[in-house]
Amino acid sequence: MSFSESRFQQGIEDLLCNGSDASERWTQLAQFTRVAYQKDAREPLICAALHYILKSPKGDLFGIAITSDEFQGVAGDNIFQQGYDRLNSDRRLTDLYVYTLEKYALTFGSNQYISTSNGVKRAALDLESFGSDLRLDHQQSPIIPVRMRKVTNSEKFFTDKQYSNWWEDSQIRVKGYYDDKMLFFTIQSDTSPAWANNETPKIPLYFGRFSSFSEDNGDNVALFAGTYEGATKKPIMPLRKDYYSSPGSGISNIIVRQSKYGARYQAHYLSWNATPAQFPPNQGGSLRKTANEINRYPFNPSTYSDQVEASIAYIIHPEDGVYGSLSNIILSNHLSILDGDELEVQTAYCHTSSENSEAHDHYDDYVVTAIDSACPFTIIGSTPSLPTLVAVRKNKPTYINSELTNY
Repeated sequence: MSFSESRFQQGIEDLLCNGSDASERWTQLAQFTRVAYQKDAREPLICAALHYILKSPKGDLFGIAITSDEFQGVAGDNIFQQGYDRLNSDRRLTDLYVYTLEKYALTFGSNQYISTSNGVKRAALDLESFGSDLRLDHQQSPIIPVRMRKVTNSEKFFTDKQYSNWWEDSQIRVKGYYDDKMLFFTIQSDTSPAWANNETPKIPLYFGRFSSFSEDNGDNVALFAGTYEGATKKPIMPLRKDYYSSPGSGISNIIVRQSKYGARYQAHYLSWNATPAQFPPNQGGSLRKTANEINRYPFNPSTYSDQVEASIAYIIHPEDGVYGSLSNIILSNHLSILDGDELEVQTAYCHTSSENSEAHDHYDDYVVTAIDSACPFTIIGSTPSLPTLVAVRKNKPTYINSELTNY
């Protein structure tokens, strides 16, 4: 599976919808271009967005969009064509926008255009306002802006002078796991053109159901992502939404579709068994001495058993408390564990007996990834300790590592 900058949306769709296991395949609910333009302007601002809406086997909707830059057009009957042409000739390939909806009316699946006085990019990404037809029942979430790498102001594509060494066919590395309920990927642009100063960080993307500790039917979903540190972390709200307090951003916190008691898309946070805030301690003196301060901390890997302290990732709300935990992900401290290492997590304990002499303990394999973008794993307030090491479940064929197929 290959992912390039110009075909990243299509790559994600191909991955989810064409898997080898039919029970894990997602479906494309809609694909369309939406063009928004400034209302009652002679030279209106225009912005176009290409949307893909994917549906998990459990029925949850995940949207991923890219946009053109906002540009000044000409009023007239061909506004949609102006936006469509700009989207195909000068789209910003490094910026993604992800969201979820509770439903989407298929009658709006074809190409659309809308006039607005509330910001053309916001209107192009909104999926609740269709001219005079309002569909607030779509319940679109706050839209998360994801910037995959540093972008200079002079970087342009499709021009006679190239200001960047990233190209349309530059490869994006995707690793992670998906099944019929959720997906978790890490995304990283080509690091060769700018490998220093964290200009091409690893971006997490989580969407789907989580393990709920509440008395619901387990069909709630969580959504969060990451972004380049210098990019905006503020979500884009749908045109008809302005939540009173603490809406989820998906970058500094986690968006949960519905809280324990009914509020939609409120900010939730991570909680996990973290090390003390002063960790790692002063490592002066010989590490072999038992009196060395590092040996007083139980979270570093054991020299004797090679075991590591790990924790599930709890989803909590400041008022409502613990809601559940992220699926197929565990968290740990980064010390002495490298990107790509594998952890075995014991999930079942079996004891041999005269009746069952061949019983064995059961383990799940997890692959470690170090995430260094701005996201709920790294922003203080959403996570209790820095840095956080993330390990994702490895379960073929739905464990994905695009590096294994590109070379």
